[in-house]
Amino acid sequence: MAYILAALITFVAKSIMVITGAGAAFILIPAFYALGFDLHQSMSTALLLNVVAMAFASYSYSRIGLIKYKLAFPIIIAVLITSPLGAYLSKFVPRETLLLLFALFLLFAASMMIFYKQKKNNSGEDFQINKVQMLTIGVPIGAFAGFVAGLLGIGGGNMIIPILIFIGVPARFAAATTSFIVLFSSFGGFLGKLAIGGLDIKLLFSTIIAAILGALFGSYLMKYKLSNKTVKVMIGIVLYMVAAKMLFDYFVH
Repeated sequence: MAYILAALITFVAKSIMVITGAGAAFILIPAFYALGFDLHQSMSTALLLNVVAMAFASYSYSRIGLIKYKLAFPIIIAVLITSPLGAYLSKFVPRETLLLLFALFLLFAASMMIFYKQKKNNSGEDFQINKVQMLTIGVPIGAFAGFVAGLLGIGGGNMIIPILIFIGVPARFAAATTSFIVLFSSFGGFLGKLAIGGLDIKLLFSTIIAAILGALFGSYLMKYKLSNKTVKVMIGIVLYMVAAKMLFDYFVH
């Protein structure tokens, strides 16, 4: 029964999260743990499901040109470089204070997603980026997201997507591009957790099809059924959820 529930939760979480460009690990890990699975194995399994789901979603998005690769690759490289630095420095910085500050940032970002209206010249789907902007925009975003992700031990997608939208990337493009980025960051996190806790093979096989189906269903909705405005609101709701979880962890622990 626990495996069936895990598969159902995975399908729903992936269907929603691929639309917003965020990984579903922050939902799946506590859900798997609550169902009785080992915490560390739940982490590694959830991150691997992120990799699989985002790979299918990214392929689907790339076929219609929703992924801005010129932005994505500099961000990915910067994330891979700065996240180990953040992880190292986390030993010297009070994590609770950082969690509170980041939760407040997410609350602000979520409110902006829902209530802020992009200027008309920034809301169209003709957003382009040249080689200079690729470095001056992509590298700082990736460096910041990777450093904070390493510092707090969280995924960087929740930081990347609101920043992309703030600089004028339409929400659907920002979500698709972030999904591609999360594919790589989740794989790095999976390798780290795999070394610590191993992998629950039965849990993986019972949820991987659900993750793929959820990713395909969510990417279909994002491509053909949802407007930029709707995607922005969904991103805002997800950011509120992440912020709420962080505030809960801060005050409870």
